[in-house]
Amino acid sequence: GIQSASYEQCRTLLPRNGLEDEYSTARFLPTAGVEWSFPLAKFTTNASFIIEPRVQAVISPEKDFSDDVFNEDSAFFEFDAVTLFDWNKSTGYDQWEDGSRLNVGLAARANYTSGLNLSGSLGQQFRASESLQFEPDTGLGDETSDFVGELNAGYSNVFSMTNRFRFDDEDGTLRRLETSLRGRAGPVSTGVRYVRTESPELQADSARDENLTASAFWKVSDRWTVGGIWREDLDAGETTTQQFTIQYDDDCTIFSLDYRRDNRFGEGLNDNVSLTFNVDIIGF
Repeated sequence: GIQSASYEQCRTLLPRNGLEDEYSTARFLPTAGVEWSFPLAKFTTNASFIIEPRVQAVISPEKDFSDDVFNEDSAFFEFDAVTLFDWNKSTGYDQWEDGSRLNVGLAARANYTSGLNLSGSLGQQFRASESLQFEPDTGLGDETSDFVGELNAGYSNVFSMTNRFRFDDEDGTLRRLETSLRGRAGPVSTGVRYVRTESPELQADSARDENLTASAFWKVSDRWTVGGIWREDLDAGETTTQQFTIQYDDDCTIFSLDYRRDNRFGEGLNDNVSLTFNVDIIGF
C-alpha cells in the first residue's frame, strides 16, 4: 500500500502523468529582445564612481512544455542578481523561459586608489502574464518577480565580501541570503559561506534551510598546500561535509589528494567516505 501510494505520487510528476511508455515531441521557442543601459561615471583623484541603470525587454511565445518534457537539468537554479538579465534563466535545456518580460535593474560601483572597492545592485522582472515554467519558491513566474540584489566589498587581495539576496515582492520577507567572506594573510587563506533560504510553499518543518561552510588553506611552500573544508547544517545541528586536502602544483600540473566525508544523505543511509587523487593539467 505504501509503495503503491509513493508510485502514484511520483507518477503524477512525470510528463503526461507517466501514462505513456514512449512518445516524441519537438519544441520551437523563438526569442527576441533588446537591451538598454546608460552608465554614468565620475572620476576623482582618489576614486571612480559608476552608476548604471539597465533595462532588457525579451519576447517569446507563451508555451508550457512541462507536459511533454521531464525537467532534469533545470530542476535547481537560483534567481538572483547574476541571472536577472539572462534571456533564459534556467540552467539547462529542459526548461525554457517563455512569455514577454522586462528585466530592470540598477547597479553602482566605487573603486578607491587605496584598494577598497564597493558595489551593489537591485533589480526585478515584470511579465505581461504569469508563467507556469517556474515553481513558486523560485521567486519567478508571477507578473512581478521577487526583488534580487547584491552588496559587495573588497580590499586589494586581502579581503572580499559578497552578499546576494532575494526579497519577496509582496511582503518584503527575505527569501534567500548568500554571504561569502574571504581573507588572506601571508600563506594562509580562509573563507566562510552562509546560505539561508525560505520556502513558505513547503511544509513548516522544511521551510527554512541554513548552511555554513568554512575553509582554510595554508601554502606550506611554493609548491605544497594543505587545508580543509567544513560544512554545517544549522537546522539539523550536524556536520554534513568534511574534506581534507594535500596539494602540489607546478607550472603545468596540479596534484591533489582529498579525503572527504559526506553526510548529506537520507535517513538510514551510511556516510559517504572517499579518498580521491586528482591530476589537473594547466597552462594551456
